[in-house]
Amino acid sequence: MPEVSVVMAVRDAARYVRAAVDSVLRQTFRELELIVVDDASTDGSGDIVTGVDDPRVVLVRNAQHLGLTRSLNRGLARARAGLVARHDADDVSHPERLARQVRAFAADARLALVGTRGGLLDADGRRRGRLDRPLDSYAIRWYQMFDSAFVHGSVMFRRAVVVEELGGYDESFVWAQDWELWSRLLERHEARNLPDRLVDYRAHAGSVTMGARDPRAFADHVRRIIAAAVRRTVGETLTPPETALLGKFLLGLTRADLPHYLALVDRLAKRFDAAFPGAAARGEPQRTMAAQIDALAARARPSGRATAAAVYAAALRRRPSLARRLPVGRVLARLTLGPAGISRVRALGVGRPAPPSRPEPRPEAP
Repeated sequence: MPEVSVVMAVRDAARYVRAAVDSVLRQTFRELELIVVDDASTDGSGDIVTGVDDPRVVLVRNAQHLGLTRSLNRGLARARAGLVARHDADDVSHPERLARQVRAFAADARLALVGTRGGLLDADGRRRGRLDRPLDSYAIRWYQMFDSAFVHGSVMFRRAVVVEELGGYDESFVWAQDWELWSRLLERHEARNLPDRLVDYRAHAGSVTMGARDPRAFADHVRRIIAAAVRRTVGETLTPPETALLGKFLLGLTRADLPHYLALVDRLAKRFDAAFPGAAARGEPQRTMAAQIDALAARARPSGRATAAAVYAAALRRRPSLARRLPVGRVLARLTLGPAGISRVRALGVGRPAPPSRPEPRPEAP
């Protein structure tokens, strides 16, 4: 019996799937099974998996295209191990990934979910940046009200919690199904991210920004998740306009939205401090808030130095203590060079590329 079941859904990933499969089979942790669900691929992805000579690989073929959510649930139904790890078909796991996650579960029986940070690759495998996620349990709960606090392809979880207790992924969610599931998990259980970058996420033409195929439906998904996450986390029921406003962290905030958005965030922060009195002493939620402000300075529209300055100034007026937690180098670069200048510098190969300004999970067409 395997100790870890790795679940991978594949849809037309022939260029990358062999490298993804090999990265799982080359793990230093050997007691595993790899369940690959081929979602009616048209490019021979399933045949590539069939050609892998390793008895630990189990291929499940969908007779018709079911989408990512339903395919993952099919994989979960076949998983035999007590711990289940996710893996995307175009990503690469570092050899120690599973071993480190298994050790984290062994060290803390309270944990139901363990993710990792990641690196960002382009289509040709060149390193282009990093994927950061909050580490502390308080920071994870805070961030979960705005975006998924976990890199989906990096997580490992207890099967008894996710499958037997929570029923797996909610199949009414075509996009952001992981975010919705982790929000339910965090209502009752503990989770954390390892600081190590143990997964390389590949950004390419097929991994378009999630929801791009149907932005209206995706926005509806985001608002549903946010409304439920805020209610579960701080016990507050947002109005529809408030939910839409909070969703703009992910969907796009304008400079005109800024005062109302920051006022709402400040209100939620006070509720969060009351609900989790130990959070302030840990400092992680404040670091996460500072990272969110920095992300807004890059994302808010209209893009430019004036908007970035407005974001930083408005946020620091409300919470001056965040100043010492902002990344000084990036703040100065945005305020002096602006987005266009930073892009020109990166084009010359100077400095480390920043993480993407939009979230990580990739879409799956309905």
